[in-house]
Amino acid sequence: TVPPRLRLKLTAHICILALYMCRFTVDIDSLRLSLGSSIALSKLQDIFTELGCKIIKVANTSVATLETPINKPKLKDSLSLGSNRKRKRTT
Repeated sequence: TVPPRLRLKLTAHICILALYMCRFTVDIDSLRLSLGSSIALSKLQDIFTELGCKIIKVANTSVATLETPINKPKLKDSLSLGSNRKRKRTT
């Protein structure tokens, strides 16, 4: 069996490939059916959102669209670059 973390990484790569092949607009529901419905629709939507896509509801389906320019997501980590936090001195 494939570990969950590796399965998620593989799914993200499939989503990237689908975006490239479909000219940056992917029908999420049909992709989910092509993958065998083994992944939840909300999980696929989360992956496409993390990739920078906008999710649009069209009729009874969800469509992910990647538009340019791509906005960088804000880092949640407090130790991110540009932080005003100073290093602690070690003695």
